[in-house]
Amino acid sequence: MAAGFIHLFQEVEVAAMQPLQAELLRKGLGLRLYAGIEALCAAVENAAASPEPQVVVLVGESGVCCQAAHALRAAAPAASIMTLLPSTTEGSLVQCLGSSIDTCWPQCAPVELIVSALLRLVGRAGSTEQPPQGVWRLTSRAWVVQAPGGIEVELTAAERAIMLTLYHAPGRRASHARLVEAIEGIESDGGCSAGYAGAAARRLSVLVSRLRRKFIAAGTGTPIRSVRRVGYEIGVEFANQAVAVAPVVNVSAPGP
Repeated sequence: MAAGFIHLFQEVEVAAMQPLQAELLRKGLGLRLYAGIEALCAAVENAAASPEPQVVVLVGESGVCCQAAHALRAAAPAASIMTLLPSTTEGSLVQCLGSSIDTCWPQCAPVELIVSALLRLVGRAGSTEQPPQGVWRLTSRAWVVQAPGGIEVELTAAERAIMLTLYHAPGRRASHARLVEAIEGIESDGGCSAGYAGAAARRLSVLVSRLRRKFIAAGTGTPIRSVRRVGYEIGVEFANQAVAVAPVVNVSAPGP
């Protein structure tokens, strides 16, 4: 079995990428090329249950790579993403890192360095396969998630809203729209904006991705799973506890 799988999307045909492709295959990494973002996202989402670590490489201008990254985060929040840019200016790097892209490299970088960075991403992705078995808990009024073994992960207000919404949802599964509503409820003084805009969906995917990475960095694995065309669910056993039914809402202090 290959040590990992690389999904490679190229905005345009880049002949300079051929040595990279050959080196990836030589290292025993599976490799698949894509001509469109939609096909890339569908393949990465379908591969989420694979035992092989999956890493995405986006080759092109920063704007196109960021567009692809936003779509990937909505389809597969835990995907590991590298970009190879024609030039790594300060502006392009800020744009890419703001799109939750893991690492950015210039296309002219030595193949050995790019492959070394990819192997590190593959190794990190491979460590996310299974969360520890046992009962998880929400503590400190749901501001902390405690994994089996006692490891604790502190939550931000938005992350707490996500965890509480999933915890109290039927079957511990919630739709994208319901989660967006919960986040907006604590970020806009309790008011929710009308509709389910694309910007709100991208905001949710970025928040979930960061939350999952926070669990992974703590060594717990991720308790949150994506549900295709639905939303997200808790994929581990949580203790039934008396925790807050709704996230804390930010409200203005009353006047005198």
